[in-house]
Amino acid sequence: MSEKPGKRLVGRMEYLGTTFKKNLLNGSAMSMGCFGSAFLLLGGLGILIIVFYWMYQPFNMVPYIATGVYFSVGSVGIWIAKMLRAKAKKVPSVELLTQANARYLPEVETLVRPSDLPTSQQEGELLRATEYSTQTSPELLLRAAQGDKTDG
Repeated sequence: MSEKPGKRLVGRMEYLGTTFKKNLLNGSAMSMGCFGSAFLLLGGLGILIIVFYWMYQPFNMVPYIATGVYFSVGSVGIWIAKMLRAKAKKVPSVELLTQANARYLPEVETLVRPSDLPTSQQEGELLRATEYSTQTSPELLLRAAQGDKTDG
């Protein structure tokens, strides 16, 4: 048997939820990065406009204010993109649990039935954790797919 993978093995719904969250954060980070970069470029263009505009109307403050706003909005956009990217990196890496990688599950998370019974009789048999298969009392074990029906 080979070594364990670095990712945690999870079911389908948790895999989809985690992947969606990570992709949403990364996509938002990219969008905010593009948004911030565009405003920083507009701020740079504003500096060129100020240089040429100052020659004709040196006391008009509109280009100065516009350039400052562009740089401020662009910087905030880049900062938000960095925060979203850091948050996306903190989302744990997971891998979908399949038959091919089920052998990597820890023993604590694995439930088994006794193999000496035929498959037709195994449905009513109790599921046991592999780690505690001999020590656990029958009251603490799980039934295969049946719910307890109590008549009151």
